[in-house]
Amino acid sequence: MRLETSFKNEANNARRCAELLAQTPELRDDVYVPRVYGAAEGCEESDRIMVMEWIDGCRWARVSLQNTCFTLTVTG
Repeated sequence: MRLETSFKNEANNARRCAELLAQTPELRDDVYVPRVYGAAEGCEESDRIMVMEWIDGCRWARVSLQNTCFTLTVTG
């Protein structure tokens, strides 16, 4: 449980996710992971503090699926 609530762990996961997406041609232009600022940028890193880039956006629930490239499939 401690790892699940660690912002250091979440920061590492975000960095890893950004790296993997950058290597995935199908997603790299459509998915954006906000930058995590850490010790290299002069920001404190701890289990209780994580500093990330602010991104303006909209809630997923407000996105009109008719204006996207998603194909919905009903399963189950």
